[in-house]
Amino acid sequence: MALGCTEPIAIAYAGAKARQLLGVMPEHCRVRCSGNIIKNVKGVIVPNSGGMRGIDVAATLGIVGGDPDRELAVLETVTPADIQTTQPIRVRNEPVGSTNTIITEMYQEHGVMPSPAMAGLMAAAILSDTVMFKSPTCTKRDVAMAERMARIANVSLNELGKLLFDSSFDGKSAEDLLHSDFKEFHIAEQNLGVGQITCLDSEDMLQRREEFLEAMRHDQEDHHYDMVILMLTDVLMEGTQLLYVGSDDVIRNAFSAEPKDNSLFLPKVMSRKKQIIPMLTALWG
Repeated sequence: MALGCTEPIAIAYAGAKARQLLGVMPEHCRVRCSGNIIKNVKGVIVPNSGGMRGIDVAATLGIVGGDPDRELAVLETVTPADIQTTQPIRVRNEPVGSTNTIITEMYQEHGVMPSPAMAGLMAAAILSDTVMFKSPTCTKRDVAMAERMARIANVSLNELGKLLFDSSFDGKSAEDLLHSDFKEFHIAEQNLGVGQITCLDSEDMLQRREEFLEAMRHDQEDHHYDMVILMLTDVLMEGTQLLYVGSDDVIRNAFSAEPKDNSLFLPKVMSRKKQIIPMLTALWG
């Protein structure tokens, strides 16, 4: 009988068994799962994990603390205090705008040339993370690595960026778009949710303004947010159309501008992390 739901337990068991067969603690792990496992494991808590969820949690817990001899009860005796690794966990943290910039550098460090298809994917990832190099989080290293990947893939970064951000939003509900990139923040005693949609034509998106505001009001009521914000970040205009539900005074004071009808345009604002949240933190903190 499985301890907990079978999907995370199956992943944990595979991890524990892999460590047992290797005879040493692995330095790297790649988990490949079926679509059904991926879908189901995201919605359940991994047993004895302290309430955590996800494929990475199940695999890591199985590898470092699981008992493969217990099979589907692999995590039965695991507690956070029991988990010890035989070597430090490697963490690579660098001041760049995209994780893929680090990955491309690792390819170089190991003398590995990515295939054109892989290089195209990595270039696209860097463009997405840095909003076509216009995000304040973007660095010269991001630009250089994206350009190198584009040369290998024989693609135009400009055209690739347009393909990324010119996706059709037709057929998607306002609620789905609001939650496509949505994060919760707790600042002082204020609870807020901030969504972001990156596009090439924010004026077109604003035609659905009332739909967005209605979805935001539902979120505010359902989750007891003090404020809900939606950033319609326009790559070509290099700015953000800000929609909000909450206090006009908060928006007015945080961004030193006069809002109108629950909206405000913020030129040169592209990043939620570096340009929206710090302003609210300064106001509330």
